Amino acid sequence: MSSHMRSVSALETFRKRVYDDESMYIGEWNQGCKNGFGVFRFKDGSTYTGDFQQGLPQGFGIHVLVSGSCYAGQFTDGLYDGYGVYTKVNRTQFLGCFVRGKPNGAGRLLTEKGVTIDGYTCAG
Repeated sequence: MSSHMRSVSALETFRKRVYDDESMYIGEWNQGCKNGFGVFRFKDGSTYTGDFQQGLPQGFGIHVLVSGSCYAGQFTDGLYDGYGVYTKVNRTQFLGCFVRGKPNGAGRLLTEKGVTIDGYTCAG
């Protein structure tokens, strides 16, 4: 069975939950935990749309910050991890590898003025 096909008996319904801190999740649940596709709105107003596993962003997702900056890419245990694109409000973009939430490895920086810089970053 592929990872996108789930047994109906193992998957709880798509539902909404509002937390005490006013954050909110709408999506799939499994055994009382965010699991599958969903949308989480953090208490600061930022959002994550994508896959969850055991309550955390896992797999592909999009994180939009209140500032308007955005990350689209891979997540592991709730952190940017793998290939992704981080776009700032001024349109500056970093395309490349992330490890535990930080750019790490080969990547490309596209500045707001259209300058392209290829290089290697090291999260430290």
